[in-house]
Amino acid sequence: MRTFYFLRHGEPDFPQGERVCLGRMDVSLSPFGRLQAAVAARALAELPIAAVFCSPLLRARQTADLLHCPYQILEGLQEIDTGAWDGHSFEEIRRNWPELYERRGTSPFLSFPKAEPQGLSLLRFLHAVGKAARRTGGNLLFVTHAGILRLFFAAMRDLPSLDALPFLVREDVEARLRSAVDDNLSVGQPPGYGSISTVKERNGCLTLPERGRVPHPVPDRRFCLALLDAANLPLHIRRHSEAVAGKALELADALEAAGHPLRKELVLAASLLHDIVRMEKHHAEKGAAALERLDYPNLAAPVRTHHNLPLDAPLDEAAILFLADKLILEDCPATLRQRFERSLKKCLTKEQKRRHDERWHTSLSLAKRINEICGNEIAVIG
Repeated sequence: MRTFYFLRHGEPDFPQGERVCLGRMDVSLSPFGRLQAAVAARALAELPIAAVFCSPLLRARQTADLLHCPYQILEGLQEIDTGAWDGHSFEEIRRNWPELYERRGTSPFLSFPKAEPQGLSLLRFLHAVGKAARRTGGNLLFVTHAGILRLFFAAMRDLPSLDALPFLVREDVEARLRSAVDDNLSVGQPPGYGSISTVKERNGCLTLPERGRVPHPVPDRRFCLALLDAANLPLHIRRHSEAVAGKALELADALEAAGHPLRKELVLAASLLHDIVRMEKHHAEKGAAALERLDYPNLAAPVRTHHNLPLDAPLDEAAILFLADKLILEDCPATLRQRFERSLKKCLTKEQKRRHDERWHTSLSLAKRINEICGNEIAVIG
């Protein structure tokens, strides 16, 4: 039995941030799409994969780059050709092609105007996958696109073995798509960005035991560092994040020894990732939102409050991250007083100074509580 994995690329960087119909239009990954690719890479690294093949479109190639393994560009894995709709918003499409837009809602295999017919799209995809399967043994990974995967999965019931796919002709493929429509087979939702679908071949038959699974690796140090790599952060921010993580673990270890245990795996991961979108405004909120979209709500909570924490906050993982961040100046240990004297110089308005004062009092309160519990000045006030 052989296994074939199909990875949909990460979220594209849509023009002007508005979601559009994408076919052959070549766009890069969005910053969040890079994170999705890194998540998928960690999950795929655990699988026995002999070779990786990738669509030539940029969003797929950038996803494959983040797998950090060799891959081959394979013509035929491209997305379906969306013709005149390519690059248009769905509101524009609904307005300019109202009848066709409505028909595609009930006939998903209907071809787009001025586009490659759906049957030909599927045929060149099947030929590409089949040729790769014939010349390369073992389990294979294909980095590709949602539209073409929907066609593939819908037609899979009547397909021959993958080795035989290169011998199919257009009439074969179109007959299988018509059969799927006639039998009212559900094409389902397209696989999500960064999701993995699994096709197994046994005794010449293809099955789809897993469709569009969004991976969810354990957020250990290795995984968090891979996310930082994917985020393309400047080196000084990465060094700061690693220094904060070291300080946070130091505080957590001291509290544990004093009988106040915390979830150190959460402390480590949240500390490493607290500045994952540091180059954007409101980075704490946006970083938390990104982690929530990746389905890591436990990490998102302390990241959201690492810049501002209420004075009466409990002494938990979020508090440890908040204080550790205030005990690091760039990437070096500092006293609270050193850190706050430095940051006060950046405060120009009364509101900025008021918030700075709130953070100072919260930090001071946490440091005194931790030092009292530990019986020494583990959090140096200065």
